[in-house]
Amino acid sequence: MEYKLDNYFSFDTLGTYFEVHVAGLDGECFEYNIYFEDGANEERAEEVGKAIEKWASQYDSEDDYPGYIDVSLVEGSVFVYLDLGSIEDCDRSIYGIVEAIKDIKGIKSVIVNESSDGMDDFDM
Repeated sequence: MEYKLDNYFSFDTLGTYFEVHVAGLDGECFEYNIYFEDGANEERAEEVGKAIEKWASQYDSEDDYPGYIDVSLVEGSVFVYLDLGSIEDCDRSIYGIVEAIKDIKGIKSVIVNESSDGMDDFDM
């Protein structure tokens, strides 16, 4: 599959061993589907949640809020929802989610906004 939005993001500069692609855009919300070589399960969701919680804990003041983040298990992947709301440094959070998980073993790929159809009519 061709991911036309990859050129507009710098996920390739993060030094991950797995592929990261951007499938769509949906305003101030980002959804990360994390696929594992051995499939997704509750243990994997917990591992991702702890890694993201550790990353987010460095931004513990109201002025330095990284956004609303939720981790859950969905069919076939660990799903991370990021709502940027009124965040000042959006890039820090958008890329920070991937930075937080890049040392977790067994990740096959991450697809950002895979289910988003907000850009279907926009030809890049």
